[in-house]
Amino acid sequence: MKRRRSSGGGESVDELVERGFTAISDGDLEQALTVAARLRELRHSSCFELEALAHEEAGDRDRALAVLDEGLGMAPGVWVLWQLRGNILSDTGDYDEARASYEEALRCGEVDRGSVLYNLALAEYRQGELGAGLATLDRIGEPGDLRLRIEALRAGIELAGGDEGGARARIEAALAGADPARDDGEAIASLHVHRGELLVDSDPDAARREALAALELDTVNDGALFLLREVDGADSTTARDFELLVAGEWTEQGLGFLRGFQVRAEDEDMALALCAAVLPPAIRDSLRVEECKPCADELGHRTGVYAASPYVYFDD
Repeated sequence: MKRRRSSGGGESVDELVERGFTAISDGDLEQALTVAARLRELRHSSCFELEALAHEEAGDRDRALAVLDEGLGMAPGVWVLWQLRGNILSDTGDYDEARASYEEALRCGEVDRGSVLYNLALAEYRQGELGAGLATLDRIGEPGDLRLRIEALRAGIELAGGDEGGARARIEAALAGADPARDDGEAIASLHVHRGELLVDSDPDAARREALAALELDTVNDGALFLLREVDGADSTTARDFELLVAGEWTEQGLGFLRGFQVRAEDEDMALALCAAVLPPAIRDSLRVEECKPCADELGHRTGVYAASPYVYFDD
C-alpha cells in the first residue's frame, strides 16, 4: 500500500496515525477504529496495525489475526505486521506459528531486529525452549531501550531453569539501576514479579508487595495477577467464574473509570473484593459493579483475579 503524506481533511497522515495510537493507549477503541477506517481510505498500511490492535484490546484475537493476514496479503514487506501477528499468536500459545511470523519479520527491510528478536526469545521461553531463548537474546547485540526487558526475560529463563541464585543477582542489579519515571515500566514490573516468585514460599507478604508494585507500573500484568493468586487464593470447588465491569473514581483527578475483570470467586461480593485488592487503596472505596455475568472462559481452580483490562477514563 502506498503511503500518502496528506489526509486531505486537515490532518496529515502522521497526525492521524498518532491520534489512532493515542486512542489505543487511552482505551478508546471506537476512536481507534474510526482512524483506522480513515487510513484504509488513504491506503496507508498503518490501518492494519491499528485495527488489529483495537480488536486485540477488545478481546477478539481471531478478528485481529484476520486483519493482519489481510494486510500482509497486500503489504508482505511490512515487518511490524508480522511482529504483531507473532505477538498475538505467542499470547494465545501458538508458538510454532508465532516463531514463523517473527522469522518472516526478520526478512523484511528496515526491520527493528532487536524488537523482533526479543519477542522471538519470549515465545521460545513460553514454549519451554530455554536454550533457544537465551541464544536468540544473544543475537540482539546492543540492547538499547530493550535492556531492562532483556534482563527480565533472562531472569525468567534462569528461574525456569532452576538457577535461582543467578536470577536473584540479575533482578537485584537491574532494579537497583532502574528508574520508573524514566525507564520501561512494563520491564520493571516483570522484574518485580520475578523477585516475588523467589519469595512466594519464604515470605508471602513480601511476594504480595512485589506483585502490587508490578501492577502499579503495568496495570494488566498477568504475572502479577498469577503471583497474587498464588499468595492469597485458595482452591475451591464451589467458586464460580465471573466477568465484572467495575466503575470507580480518581477523586483528586476528577476522573471516573471503567475496568473489566475475569475473577474466580464464591459470589459477586467476593469477586468485587478481589478486584479491589489489585487496585490502588485510594480508589477502592469508590468501586461499584456496573455489570456482572458468568465468564465465558474456564479460569482455573484457585480463587482470584485472572485478567484485567486497562483503565477507560471519563469525566467524573
